[in-house]
Amino acid sequence: MTRFPLRWGLRSERGDTLLEVVFALAILAMVLLSSTLIVTKAYRLGQLARERTIVSMVAQDQLEAVRNFRDNHDWKEFLYGINGTNGILNTAVSTSCRVTSPCLHFDMNTGLPVDAGTTSIVPTSYIELVVTPDSAVNPERVEVTANYGFDSMGGGEPTTNHIATTFVNLKAVAPGVICDNPADIVLVVDASGSMNWAWQTMTRWQKMLEVAHTFVDTTGIGYNRGALISFSNTASVRQALTYDITSLHGAINSLSTASTTNYLPALQAANAQLVGSLRKVVVFVSDGENTDPSAPTAALATAMKAAGAVIYTISINPTNDPFSLLASMAGPAGSGTYVSADQESELTGAMSSIAASLDCDAP
Repeated sequence: MTRFPLRWGLRSERGDTLLEVVFALAILAMVLLSSTLIVTKAYRLGQLARERTIVSMVAQDQLEAVRNFRDNHDWKEFLYGINGTNGILNTAVSTSCRVTSPCLHFDMNTGLPVDAGTTSIVPTSYIELVVTPDSAVNPERVEVTANYGFDSMGGGEPTTNHIATTFVNLKAVAPGVICDNPADIVLVVDASGSMNWAWQTMTRWQKMLEVAHTFVDTTGIGYNRGALISFSNTASVRQALTYDITSLHGAINSLSTASTTNYLPALQAANAQLVGSLRKVVVFVSDGENTDPSAPTAALATAMKAAGAVIYTISINPTNDPFSLLASMAGPAGSGTYVSADQESELTGAMSSIAASLDCDAP
């Protein structure tokens, strides 16, 4: 009889122990759940920071690529690229950019700008470069903004940021001297057969070559760029725009005379050299009237001056012919001048005066 109370007592003790276990398990579950939430939150924050760092570094690399591109090209090439392609102003055409259209990015393998944005190892990221010039024509300053962001892989709101830097057209001309108004100068030389005619102490051609060499030496090539075009019935670019004074002298030495005098192809070639230039200068020298009066040479000169070009014209003119087309090509619409040189000294003086006006500090 005494066993029954003992069994009931044992059952009661077992019941209390199970209840305690249940409570203990519940408390443990709550602790584990809280720990899991904390660990998950920490993972998300860590993942977000990692993603933000990766995308930010890629955006910084893109701006560094812009800087390297600028440092390895002159200002015109930086803006419009070599041969008018792959510059920072003529590459972006995409209208599907996440922040601002159009946008571009730099190919890290070629070092060249490419249309539209790019991404990083974060699959949902984007990096877009937006270029804002200070002027639609001949900008002297451009701001490059890197817009970047991503949709967080760890959850949360999309992340969007931007960084920007400004690039300015500065050309060093000597230690401690900065040229902020460099010119692109195209010397256009008549190479028709009549240039071989005698003048005063030498032929017209010999005098032309002499003053051309002096012009190159005194016109600030090195901070200015120079190009050389010769023409007769057709035109030939003997030297494209360059800072290299030796190349220009070599191009002058390679010149030779040919047949008739046709202004239009020469002026067209000069205009093509100056596409995208900031300060455009043409020095046009001829000893004969244009042999194709129906050509739209005057209209082209007017359009070039309207686009900012300054055209200087000189006639080698021992017989004092009117040379009305050369006079109108310089004309009042630009700040260039026309000189009729009937003496060798007048050709020398005219070229010297033009060279002085193209000094770095000249307006």
